[in-house]
Amino acid sequence: MLYAPITMLQSETFARQRSQESLVAEAVELQRLVFRHTLSTPEWSQLQLTMPRLKALFGIACHGALTIGGLARELGVSLPTASTLVEALVGQGYASRREDVGDRRRTLAELTPAGERLVTTLREGSSKMLQESLQRLDEDDLDALVRGLSALARALTRQDDGGGAAPAPD
Repeated sequence: MLYAPITMLQSETFARQRSQESLVAEAVELQRLVFRHTLSTPEWSQLQLTMPRLKALFGIACHGALTIGGLARELGVSLPTASTLVEALVGQGYASRREDVGDRRRTLAELTPAGERLVTTLREGSSKMLQESLQRLDEDDLDALVRGLSALARALTRQDDGGGAAPAPD
């Protein structure tokens, strides 16, 4: 016989792996659906920024004043690309450039008040849409969602800390 018969344990393990793979795929698809709904809010649908500029805007918003090199690393782009993105945001009034007083060779990018207002508006619009949707859930579904998101946050924290993937469930 060329192949050994599949044991019951191997069969259960395979079924569990397939089940986990299908659940992961479903979770990813559901996340995409939620994201698409988030982008359908008026705050997002009226936005006049390209995706690279939006990423640069939020990169600066998350880190405060940021060197052009720091932004390039954050976005995974070249220094000239980061510089061009910042210049475009400056032209739209969402960011400003200034010399780093600690090292005059470096240029810092930071949000202007208009850039800060835009980030706040986008975040609040998304939060409002999510809050309204979450309030329509019954208590059991909301509890299950909070438990699931808490588990996901723990897994992401372990990943960020270099702890690797979460252990497989029993």
